[in-house]
Amino acid sequence: MLNIRKITIYFVFLLPLIFINQILLAGQIKIDTITSLALKDNKLGDTNVRNIAIYLPPGYESSDKVYPVIYLLHGFGGNERSFVDEVGENFAVFLLDTMIENDVLKEVIIVMPNAKNKYGGSYYLNSELIGNYEDYIVKEIVSYIDSNYRTIKDREARAIAGASMGGYGGITLAMKHPETYCAVAVLSPPLGFDIMTEKILPEILRENPDEMSGPNSKKQYTDYIYALSAAIPHFLLICHLNIPVGKLSKKSDSAGCNLIH
Repeated sequence: MLNIRKITIYFVFLLPLIFINQILLAGQIKIDTITSLALKDNKLGDTNVRNIAIYLPPGYESSDKVYPVIYLLHGFGGNERSFVDEVGENFAVFLLDTMIENDVLKEVIIVMPNAKNKYGGSYYLNSELIGNYEDYIVKEIVSYIDSNYRTIKDREARAIAGASMGGYGGITLAMKHPETYCAVAVLSPPLGFDIMTEKILPEILRENPDEMSGPNSKKQYTDYIYALSAAIPHFLLICHLNIPVGKLSKKSDSAGCNLIH
């Protein structure tokens, strides 16, 4: 005969406790907000209040451990949720938890900042035009994470990674700041800008048959070239295109082309 009283106790008291315990033991994604001085008063008018997505490993809430940190940088057009939303938050947490459980990945905090701007992406660099994203990532976010989470506050416990634009940012910041990061891992970083320019210039002209009309979310290549010229003002020679640059200066060569420098 069923013991109704025991069954009731189980469902009312024990089952919720088991559920709460599973939550505490599982990893989670948190969204924090930071107000950046490095991005304040940028000339694009982009907000300096930015979200940060943070993965906390299983058991973080129920332990007093300290953890290494991976800073994971999104690609062009993305934001702090790009990696998470690509597969869905629940599945993203499940994948990371499973990797940790099977010793594929160490227990680690993963920090995913937002480096998107009006043009689509900052390339994680400092610029008079778009704001100081390098300082934002390397100084402000690292300081915020170390102050608000149980991290190992040492370069030997910090890595930086990214894909596409985030790959470029990862390589650049790791090389410029070895005092902050001990390792870097990137996927498809856009490093051959001279080759890229040859490929995308015809697309820019196709999107702007009469004249350059400024960034436009419907013009993929136009947005891309604006973002590049704003973040990396010396990267490219563009013929007959009037594009604002990071240092707000241009020179003209003998062929009548605008030299972005």
